[in-house]
Amino acid sequence: MANKVKMGQINSFKTLMMYNRQFITLAENVFRFKNLPKFIDVPYLNKILINQGAIAFFYEEVLNEVIALPFTNIGNIDIYGRPQKIQVTAVNGYSKTLNPRRLCNNVR
Repeated sequence: MANKVKMGQINSFKTLMMYNRQFITLAENVFRFKNLPKFIDVPYLNKILINQGAIAFFYEEVLNEVIALPFTNIGNIDIYGRPQKIQVTAVNGYSKTLNPRRLCNNVR
């Protein structure tokens, strides 16, 4: 009897993981973007947005392009929950610290 329960739990877990993969794949393919620079990979952008919920767009001087990378908060956040500094990282080891407040000071 205990073996049947274990097999039922394993099958339920496998079914759950199958549906999870299918829903994530569906969510990654739902969003479309307009006026996105050609340099930015849309599947990567969707994957990061689904898994982390936010991504940083910024101008990279060396590449002379706007790029989008995942980020982590550094230091404090303001009263609206926005980070004072962020650190963007790429899978190849690229890392840069940005100050979003400095980038957005022209927004009114």
